Amino acid sequence: MNQTIKIKRTIDPDKPPATLEDGELALGMNDVPPRMWAGCDGVVKELFAGTAIEDAEDDAVYGRSDGEWVPVPIVSATVPTDPAPSSFWFNTTDGSLYFLFDDGDSVQWIHVAGKMGVQGPPGIQGPVGVGGTLSQHVQVFTTSGIYNPSPGLVSATLECVGGGAGGAGVVGEANWVYRGSGGGSGGYSRKIAAAAEIGASQPVFIGIGGAGGIGNVANGAGSAGGNTSIGTLCVALGAPAPTGWTESAAGAPPGVGDFTAAGMPSEGGGYILATSGMLTFGAGGSGFFGGGAAAPPHPAAGGFFAGNPGRNYGAGGSGAVTHNSLAASGGAAGSAGVAVITELCVN
Repeated sequence: MNQTIKIKRTIDPDKPPATLEDGELALGMNDVPPRMWAGCDGVVKELFAGTAIEDAEDDAVYGRSDGEWVPVPIVSATVPTDPAPSSFWFNTTDGSLYFLFDDGDSVQWIHVAGKMGVQGPPGIQGPVGVGGTLSQHVQVFTTSGIYNPSPGLVSATLECVGGGAGGAGVVGEANWVYRGSGGGSGGYSRKIAAAAEIGASQPVFIGIGGAGGIGNVANGAGSAGGNTSIGTLCVALGAPAPTGWTESAAGAPPGVGDFTAAGMPSEGGGYILATSGMLTFGAGGSGFFGGGAAAPPHPAAGGFFAGNPGRNYGAGGSGAVTHNSLAASGGAAGSAGVAVITELCVN
């Protein structure tokens, strides 16, 4: 069945027909771009309303709004006047994109996107991941060896105590009381190290306790204590050798670590005539864990006592004592150091 469709035309731009019969079409010949209308249920409706096209002259994209061709999106420095529903607007002032939203009660421009703002501060550290639990392990070294970290190591607190020095020995002589000085204590160092700093392993060296001095015709000072270290990360120095048998012996100087402490000096020694009384000093210096050797008691006439050894890690030994005695007496050794590693591991 053949059917003829008639199309009206108008040469006046932007002038839609007032009326059209149902099914009748009209074409705006001088509209740019051309426009077309159709009669539908007694109403004139524009075809392709809301359709976006690319203009041939400026290559911009346009859409139909209330019978007008408008750019899509609208580009301006000010809020558009009488925009079409659901329009987009690019604000050239601040570089933001807005959408005209109708929620049924009101119509407003909603900010969609804009230029990136200033970088905010970093957030707080998050918790350990699901399934991970923290545990603590302690490794104690009283002799030199190799520290091998436990599986899952996160960080470790490294602690070192240097060796204590030995006490002095003294001669014996009729009518005289002799007391040797004690040895100073080793230092203390602590460092908190991450697993990356520790690596696969670290050598551990434990400082020896200094030997006690020998009592003979020449009063003998004690020997120095040794250094204790965990690699180069944490080092506690040993007490230096006493400079004589009567002088107070110095404690170790500070070592290497996040926190370091010097050792404690000892008590000095001396001598007096036996008829003048007694001497009660000569104790060793206490280390970080205490334990400096006590001076031996005053012996009866003709007697003597050797020094007492250091009683805890890094403590100094005490000096010897003789009273109206022809026999010499030796000082005691200081205590060796120790290394303690407290690990924080994730399982």
